[in-house]
Amino acid sequence: MSLFIVTLGLTLAISSKWAYSYFGLSSFEQIVYHIKVPLEGTNTQFIFGWIKKCLLPGFIFGLIFSWIPINIAKLILLLCFIYGLVKFISFHMFLTNLRRQISLINTTLNLKLFHLKRR
Repeated sequence: MSLFIVTLGLTLAISSKWAYSYFGLSSFEQIVYHIKVPLEGTNTQFIFGWIKKCLLPGFIFGLIFSWIPINIAKLILLLCFIYGLVKFISFHMFLTNLRRQISLINTTLNLKLFHLKRR
């Protein structure tokens, strides 16, 4: 069970770093679009690249870290959790900033429409 948890944590941490370097800073609309679009017709090199650069290292490091004494493994899991939490908080801050910008744009557009209707 610990092998699975360590492998999953490391794979997710490596995948978040890979996704940021591969896609760059994506907008919320792009993320929703790519979640909804099926993988049909996707370049297989993209999937094999993820397996080679994320899944395989996560599994290898998971095997290594599952054999390390429990205290060190717990420390590594804690560090992976903190790293994931920091990434989540930074993504949440990005979404909050995006919502503020959209709200500002909507307010500006509503004011312009209001002034146009008054004429």
